[in-house]
Amino acid sequence: MLKDAIQKGVYLQGLAALLNSGRPGFIGSWSEGTGDAGTGSQDLASRARRALSTPKLLTFYPDGQGQHPVAVLPYRQAMTSHMPMNGHEAISGEFTGCVMGVYQEDGRVEVNHVCTAQPAGPGTPLQAWDDTVGNPPPGFQLLNQDRTAGGVPAYLSNATNDRLRKYNGQFCILCIADPVSYAIKRAYVGKRNGVYKVLDIG
Repeated sequence: MLKDAIQKGVYLQGLAALLNSGRPGFIGSWSEGTGDAGTGSQDLASRARRALSTPKLLTFYPDGQGQHPVAVLPYRQAMTSHMPMNGHEAISGEFTGCVMGVYQEDGRVEVNHVCTAQPAGPGTPLQAWDDTVGNPPPGFQLLNQDRTAGGVPAYLSNATNDRLRKYNGQFCILCIADPVSYAIKRAYVGKRNGVYKVLDIG
């Protein structure tokens, strides 16, 4: 499960490009591995030591190239993006205040990413979401949501100066939704050269 594979210290390759593509939600995939653990003339013990010290890497794909399917829900400016989960875990980002919701609508379990770039007000995605949750229409049931506002500043307040310099202010939250329990897991990540590193789990 992706929610189990995403842990502190893991690198996420290819995901930033997918989440910032602006496209509607889609089924992508991911594979787990590490860097080259070394072959050549190294003895078995040397290769084992190098393998243990190599950071874990998850590589994400826009199609079925990877080993595990996953619903990918990109951020879309001034919109609420959504898609059916269809039994898949879902990952979305980059969150710096937006909302991830898991809900049932007319019998389908769906996941969304509600843009909060504009404050809640008439006609904004956040206001529309709050209205739906506060006064659910027939067939709608909220299963879970994560409102990430304040999460990044709270994390950064405890970050070291070295870490702040290393990632040049490129920090965000990724959210992973479970299709069975509807739990939403947060991963606090730094981004460097288009690759995320999981810095903490919340």
